[in-house]
Amino acid sequence: MTKDTWKVLLYETPAKILVHLKENGNTYVLKMTHELGLTYSHVTRSVSRMENMGLIKSERRKKTENRRGERRKNIQLTFKGYQVAEYLDGIMKELE
Repeated sequence: MTKDTWKVLLYETPAKILVHLKENGNTYVLKMTHELGLTYSHVTRSVSRMENMGLIKSERRKKTENRRGERRKNIQLTFKGYQVAEYLDGIMKELE
């Protein structure tokens, strides 16, 4: 892993996001902000960085594809992201 990769993953928010996705499966960014108690901008920034690293993939839903007529960004772990989430989850449990 590169130095930039470690910078992203060793912060609390990215680790929480990865473990949350591992435990709960696909979700929307807005829903995750409420579930984790984080700000929307912090989550979207972290998701974007992890997407560039190949840990998360996202899909924008068009306004006509959901009930309220709003665009939503559905996110999920990639295989690599799941492996990293497993590792981080193990570390977090060891430290509790």
